[in-house]
Amino acid sequence: LKTVPTARGTIVTASFFEHDVLPLADGHVILLVRHEMTVDIVSVIGSPPSPVSVTGNALIALDESFQPVWVWSTFDYLDINRRPMLFPDWTYCNAIVATPDGHLLLSSRHQGWIMKLDYANGVGSGRPLWTLGFGGTFALTGGDPGDWFYSQHAPSIVATDGALITRLAVVDNGNGRLSLIQSDVLPGTWATSPDTISGRHRSVSVS
Repeated sequence: LKTVPTARGTIVTASFFEHDVLPLADGHVILLVRHEMTVDIVSVIGSPPSPVSVTGNALIALDESFQPVWVWSTFDYLDINRRPMLFPDWTYCNAIVATPDGHLLLSSRHQGWIMKLDYANGVGSGRPLWTLGFGGTFALTGGDPGDWFYSQHAPSIVATDGALITRLAVVDNGNGRLSLIQSDVLPGTWATSPDTISGRHRSVSVS
């Protein structure tokens, strides 16, 4: 189990479990693990790429015999140049939630995103169906980018309408909250304001 490939050929070398395990109704269980890859990164605008050991995450679905049947990696689907905080600890995923339509929600603290992944009860492609948070699929109806949740934990589906999620709650830790001035030093990073409103609970509606 320590080394398994994704459908896209990325070799996941699980260094340890990270934060969450999700048992499913079909008897399968999804493990959230941490794994590293060496990636060529531009660390400062105008400088050449150099190899960096980057820490990402993977999901490994095991069947009743504890054999891997579905494997997903952040390196297959997320933009390595989007690195808002504490890079090279790039994604720091901390929660998996099953959705009513057979897909998965994955919370990435260091991306500031909750992602809905195409799991389709174990036969999905793994592609992100949407991303919730600053710079994601959805736009705020009012306010500024600092009104998003940041460094979040513990997403929980509060209400549904059939297969749709109509209300989602999340703990808004607030670390790395975006200021109005974006950074021009490192690609994919932004300037942040002091964490003065950490620990808020947010409730949002998504479709």
